[in-house]
Amino acid sequence: MSGARPIGEIIAPILAYAARLAPFQDWINSAPDAGTRKQIIMDAYAMDLITGEDCAILLQVYQLETA
Repeated sequence: MSGARPIGEIIAPILAYAARLAPFQDWINSAPDAGTRKQIIMDAYAMDLITGEDCAILLQVYQLETA
């Protein structure tokens, strides 16, 4: 077990990622419908405010892949 990483080392980047996206998710959550939520995400990606990975994750989280 000498190769095991401390749990804090594993979780820290996940928490930082979540904290970075939290204000953006607050904005998405205020949208009145799925189409508007998807448009916010796609516009943010088009303006380079979020990465392609962020875009894909957010579309999955909000189940907007087909919206």
